[in-house]
Amino acid sequence: LIDRGSAPTSGAVRAVGEVGASAAAAGPALIEALSHPQAMYREQVADALGKIGPGAADAVPALVQAMKDANPDVRWRCAAAIATIGSGDSGCIAAVAELLKLEDAYVRGRVGEVLSRALGSSVELDKSLNEVLAQQAQGERIWPLAFAAALGDRAPLPVETLTSLLLNEKRTIRIAACRVFGKLALVAEPCLPVLMGLAKDDDAAVASAAIEAIGDLGPRAASAVQ
Repeated sequence: LIDRGSAPTSGAVRAVGEVGASAAAAGPALIEALSHPQAMYREQVADALGKIGPGAADAVPALVQAMKDANPDVRWRCAAAIATIGSGDSGCIAAVAELLKLEDAYVRGRVGEVLSRALGSSVELDKSLNEVLAQQAQGERIWPLAFAAALGDRAPLPVETLTSLLLNEKRTIRIAACRVFGKLALVAEPCLPVLMGLAKDDDAAVASAAIEAIGDLGPRAASAVQ
């Protein structure tokens, strides 16, 4: 499908992505194609490398460099490819986490989603990533909450931060915070009084999310509901 002597067509790139792991031989040509002048084409190349998976490990340095691309969609798709290629590798996860430090909220959001999907129960994130998560979760973004849920009890979020998210003036933040609390057993219990209060929130969606969160806590919520 791909001849390294010439730039692969857009259709060929998509086809390689569909083939997946069996198309590892196309890796070198795709690495070269990451410098294509068209942003949409570069996005497709990053997607294809990600779908090849671990067999495209040689592409990681080029993808890390491409995370500096001027186009935000290229940046987060390269991050997604790295996370997929090196799923479970703390070095790859840390490289992707660097994008969380960008000012572009859109890219931070997409990268947060990528990391949430890439994390496994055995993955140990480095200290800098935890610090970034703790800082970003204090803002008014929903994605750090999904990320924290993926980390579970390893999420470095203080009770004060979690409480502030539950009491955020934006209903979407309050709902998102409620939905992840059942997965944060070690930190959720001190927030039970706040959750109980939200269960009576005037906003029906917030109240429903709070009630569901209390249910997710199971026996740990018994003292609060008696």
